[in-house]
Amino acid sequence: MHRGSVDVVQNYSVPNQATESRFSASFIQDIASAGTGGTAGCVWEARPNDCGGLTYNGTAHNHLDPVGLPFLSLCQSSEKKSAGDVTITGPRPPALLVPNEGVGWAPSGLFQAGDVVHVSAAGGDVPSFAAEAVMPPTLSFLTPDLAARAVVYADPLRVTWTPEEGPGNVEVIVSKKFTPDASGTFSVVQCVAPLAAGALILPVQPDPPIADPSRSTTLLVRVANSTHVRAGEWDIDVSATSFEATLPIVAPSTN
Repeated sequence: MHRGSVDVVQNYSVPNQATESRFSASFIQDIASAGTGGTAGCVWEARPNDCGGLTYNGTAHNHLDPVGLPFLSLCQSSEKKSAGDVTITGPRPPALLVPNEGVGWAPSGLFQAGDVVHVSAAGGDVPSFAAEAVMPPTLSFLTPDLAARAVVYADPLRVTWTPEEGPGNVEVIVSKKFTPDASGTFSVVQCVAPLAAGALILPVQPDPPIADPSRSTTLLVRVANSTHVRAGEWDIDVSATSFEATLPIVAPSTN
């Protein structure tokens, strides 16, 4: 299966950086949404889990680390393809053109809750397509503190927010990677819940983070509303994301 994604993030937050808008496009050949899949230098197994998403486990070679969201691109590889110029427009200018490297940045505030985000691709390796998605509301998250520099490990990990009605879902992703040499293993757990749910509880993790530079554990929380479109043999998700935060997960203090 060939899969692609176009994502517009209204508020993208990482520790020690200003909040910005991010827009991106990625098109990867031979991606498996469930079962066993792989790209050059990367092999994984994906299975449905008990929190509304998928759990991935795999091996990446030649320092190819897991990147992006599940379903789309678990590994950086040579399998990336082009859909030509990908243009994103909304009710306020300017129009955004996704750069060749696949990720662009703009000042925060170009989109608001309820805006219709229009995406069009001129076509290339991937046939031309057009789609739109409605920007969901920006939620008020209660736990953990997504404005902190890191999240302290907890088992199970609970993500809570003030429930709201509206389009889209809350997605919570925990990714682990271990790269002691030129190869490594990774695990990605994705959980999904509607905006009105107010909470997500991630499955029990097999081991806590440790102070080892060859290991890392990351939490990603996003509020996204996605539309699916088919272009030839390609399955493409177009997402309007009102909020996305990425934080390291650290071991509890022993002091």
